[in-house]
Amino acid sequence: MNFIKDFKNGTYVDDQFVITQVSKSIATTGKEYYRMTLKDASGTIQGVKWSVYPGEDEFVAANNIVYVSGVVEIYGKASTMQIRIDKIAPVPQDQVIVARFVKNPPVPREQLVERFNKHLASISDYELQLVIKTVLERVGDKFYEYPAAVSVHHDFSSGLLYHTISMADLGVYLSSYYVDIDKDLLLTAILLHDIAKTIEFEGDVSFKYSLEGKLLGHISIGMALVREIVDELGLKGEKFLLLEHMILSHHGQLEYGSPVLPQTREAILLNLIDNLDSKMAVADKALEDVLPGEMSQKIFALDNRILYKPKKQ
Repeated sequence: MNFIKDFKNGTYVDDQFVITQVSKSIATTGKEYYRMTLKDASGTIQGVKWSVYPGEDEFVAANNIVYVSGVVEIYGKASTMQIRIDKIAPVPQDQVIVARFVKNPPVPREQLVERFNKHLASISDYELQLVIKTVLERVGDKFYEYPAAVSVHHDFSSGLLYHTISMADLGVYLSSYYVDIDKDLLLTAILLHDIAKTIEFEGDVSFKYSLEGKLLGHISIGMALVREIVDELGLKGEKFLLLEHMILSHHGQLEYGSPVLPQTREAILLNLIDNLDSKMAVADKALEDVLPGEMSQKIFALDNRILYKPKKQ
């Protein structure tokens, strides 16, 4: 089984891929051709198929899994790799090789669930704990299985759970460092802040944004879900308004999708913890295949910065 990260010029390809983007154009010869982005668990690569046959439009589409046969080649001034595709065909559902598309979490899922439950049990406020448990019952196992993002950070199986636990670990430490932080409220907001990504995303092998996710986003969906459950449980109190505020403001800036800015110390801390964990995950991913003493490619999620991987001492 060959993965994209191992491809070199001249590599023969005969494997399954997810199509993430595709377009059809007209070549100078007047013939139609496909240009597409293909993905597996290790990354993405461009593909071009210079001939289009009847019926291919039915399966050569974004988010479909296809068999691709062809050769890797270098093109353009930037020496970019692409697959010159000779053959492409749909993959029946029962023949999908899941291991080609789903990266495993760094820690076994069972251990992650155990760590999550310890954080949940540490919340002494019964009402806040009840809200979390009720939300989890509503979203089901997706919370334990979904990635935290489609491609940016923690984009692996159980990535949402892993990201949440990493933030909870930081929250426990920082709430003891800064005086008068409401630890129960902070932990509750951390455990729930991205819960609506189980609604914002959809998929099993290849994830994409659902229609609800595109139109509403996980921040507003999450706040509405928490408010609905608080109302159903008949709970009252300012702490639930503060919890809703923290969910709405956790991206920290209006231009990043938060409809309000953080206006409590706990909300500020939530935003900083989320930003810290996600940015470090982006950096780790960018440097994963970089050799010590070399630089990464430009990283869009880090303002197009290039990172350096220090040499081992």
